Amino acid sequence: KEGLKTILDDIIKTKKPFLAYANYEIFKLLQYAFPRFVNRRIENKIKSRIVQEKTTQLVESSKKDKEEYREMRFSPVSFKSNVFIYGDKIAMINITKEQQIGIIIKNKAISDTQKQVFEILWKISKPSVD
Repeated sequence: KEGLKTILDDIIKTKKPFLAYANYEIFKLLQYAFPRFVNRRIENKIKSRIVQEKTTQLVESSKKDKEEYREMRFSPVSFKSNVFIYGDKIAMINITKEQQIGIIIKNKAISDTQKQVFEILWKISKPSVD
């Protein structure tokens, strides 16, 4: 879990908007660190666009999108891991009980490719507010 917290810290340190497609379970695994990450993101006014599965909690959370510098859409599929795209980096986080692991890749071509994947996901996902 400490390594996963380091990844979240790296995202904040860049102070750049980020894109993510994610699994809601990250909130449960990092039940203290993830809310702190969100609060730090808001304090630093770091914008985000996120694609996630639709849950009651996320529907409620999406009502604060504007004030929390976030846009959220709901995916037609549930992701098994999390991908954060920020600057020329991507962070991949696996949060399954069997194996919790994260990796940061700093590579412009890979980051650009993941941005393209994200934009496709964004287009096929449903806006959080109907």
